[in-house]
Amino acid sequence: MIRIETHALILDLDDTLYLERDYVRSGFEAVGRHVAKRTDVQDFGERCWSLFKQGARGTTFDQILGDCGLGGTVDRFELVDIYRRHAPSIRPSPDAATFLSAWPADRPLGLITDGPVESQAAKIAALKLRERLHPIILSDQFGTEFRKPHDRPFEAVERALGLMPDQLTYLADNPRKDFIAPRRRGWHTIRIRRPLGEHSGRDDPADCPAEAEIVSLGELTW
Repeated sequence: MIRIETHALILDLDDTLYLERDYVRSGFEAVGRHVAKRTDVQDFGERCWSLFKQGARGTTFDQILGDCGLGGTVDRFELVDIYRRHAPSIRPSPDAATFLSAWPADRPLGLITDGPVESQAAKIAALKLRERLHPIILSDQFGTEFRKPHDRPFEAVERALGLMPDQLTYLADNPRKDFIAPRRRGWHTIRIRRPLGEHSGRDDPADCPAEAEIVSLGELTW
C-alpha cells in the first residue's frame, strides 16, 4: 500500500481511470456503424479492432479502407471526426470507481488530460467525472503545443487550487511524458501501470521516473 500525504491529488484520464482500449473499441464500433450505412462493408469496425489488437496505431483507417476497397468512397477524415465525436461506451475501472467514491470530499481531486477536446470531454461525460473532480484541465483547450510535458496545465491547477507544487501529487500512466513537468515543478508523482494499459510495457526514463508505482488505485491509502 502507498499512503498519499498530499493536499490534493490530480489524476490523468486515459489508462488511469479507465482502459483506453475500451474507448478505442467504442470508437471503432461507431465508425463501423457509419460505414455499414454508407457501403456494403458490414465489418469495418471489427476489422479496425482486430488490427488494433495486432499493434497497429495511427494508420488503422487508411489500412482498412484500402483492404475493403473504400479508399475512393469513404472519407478518412470523416471517420476520424466520427471517432472523436462519438458518445463513448466506457466506464471507470472497478478500482477507479471505488477510489472515486472513497476519496475524502474535503481533499481536492482533479484531472489533467491531453487529447482532442471533443474526445476528452465526451470521455469525461461518459464517466461522470465532472460530478467528482475539480479542477478539470483539458490541455488542448490551451492549444496542442501545451500538452504534457508542458508546464501550463500544471500551473493552471496550482492557480485554481491556490496550492504550492509540493502540496500536489500527479497520478498518471505514461512515463514518456506525464511526469516531466510535475517533477520539474516540485510535485509528487505516482505511476499506475495497468496490465492492459497502452504504456504498461514502457520503462521509466532514468532521468525522470515517478516516485512510486502501482497497478491499481486500490493500492492507495490516505
